Amino acid sequence: MKTVTKDIWEFRDTHWIVIPTNLQGPMGRGLAQQAKTRWPGLELRWKRQCAQEGRTVFWSGPDYNISLILFPVKYRWKEPADLKLIEKSLETISNFEEPTAIPQIGCGFGERDWVKEIEPLMEKYLGRKSNFLLVIMPDSVKTKYPKSFLPARRR
Repeated sequence: MKTVTKDIWEFRDTHWIVIPTNLQGPMGRGLAQQAKTRWPGLELRWKRQCAQEGRTVFWSGPDYNISLILFPVKYRWKEPADLKLIEKSLETISNFEEPTAIPQIGCGFGERDWVKEIEPLMEKYLGRKSNFLLVIMPDSVKTKYPKSFLPARRR
């Protein structure tokens, strides 16, 4: 898995984009809110899907002109990200073969630690996959995110 520091939306024409979500349906913060703002009606479709199945959803079509993977990281929007749910979602996409841009899932409003908790899971499921691109959002793009969103520097 390659890593870049860019705005994840720059990959919208060439990659599927992973959008961290909750299983209640609201898309009110982070990348989920950005996606909802860009594509009106997406949140309603996601809420309907959550009520029916509650799982990772792959969405692509002319009505959105983009390919999204709505990726559950928490059960309720107010709670921290759930590591078991993240692992289940990573397992779901691990055999996906299309070019895919994935952010540091669970580390923004999910309040998880990148180095200790999320990076090892991503390495386990996606580390050797050349079609996955880890996108670290620069500060200029994610001004709405808490400071904890940035990973600790590797030594």
